[in-house]
Amino acid sequence: MSMLPNYLIIGAARCGTSWLAKNLQLHPDIYMAECKEVHFFDQNYEKGISWYEEIFKGRTEKAIGEATPAYLYFEHIPQLIYGHMPHVKLILSLRNPVERAYSHYMNLIAKARKGDPNYGISFEKKIAVTPRLITEGLYVDKLERYFSLFPRENFLIVLYDDLKKDPSLFLQSVYSFLGVDHQFESPLMDNRINAAQTKLGKNRLLYLAYRASMSLGWYKIGKGFDRINRSELPCMSVKTKKMLLDSYYDAEISKLEKILGRDLSEWKRI
Repeated sequence: MSMLPNYLIIGAARCGTSWLAKNLQLHPDIYMAECKEVHFFDQNYEKGISWYEEIFKGRTEKAIGEATPAYLYFEHIPQLIYGHMPHVKLILSLRNPVERAYSHYMNLIAKARKGDPNYGISFEKKIAVTPRLITEGLYVDKLERYFSLFPRENFLIVLYDDLKKDPSLFLQSVYSFLGVDHQFESPLMDNRINAAQTKLGKNRLLYLAYRASMSLGWYKIGKGFDRINRSELPCMSVKTKKMLLDSYYDAEISKLEKILGRDLSEWKRI
């Protein structure tokens, strides 16, 4: 019997997908692939659909899936997914594209060590040499590639803003979409995962203690280490933010407002 996912988290990068995946893993009615980013449709497709099916073999949960944000970014992937899973549910989390670009940059900086080309590079220089920091926040064309194939009821599009405002309500909307118990309360709901403030903490040993605690399921202890160690990140300059809005995102945000039927004027504030 074929065993393929009935849901996918397809993006966007730096929009809370790691947090969402970690929380879904803890729901008793949901299976989230242990390797969060399986990358089947963009990196492993030549291994064949049987390789992909093996990841989900024997699962009996109501919702079975994986999260690979890269699926949003390649033109050919919507057709590949549709060819194998035309009824799959698709979850997308979107974020203010200016903030998304800066978060992407800070994540690269957090992982860089001396000798790495990202070590110490400014945000302005990084976006000049790495255009994808900007283009990954141009959501509309990417969404429309999926809309041309899948019915709209297959989609749940949530906003990172809602996650920050009310993580519990955010998760409930995802649970309801997946048809599982929406009253389940995840022990990781209030934890920030994969954040640059954590990776750029004041003390490397405290960061390692945080990682170890989280991997062992000691969430309260891990959260305590993170709270002590978390560092404040420098703000993006007003000039750079204005440049990004004027040059790339202002019209894009207006288009997205019409697609989602939501007021995104806050994303245009400088």
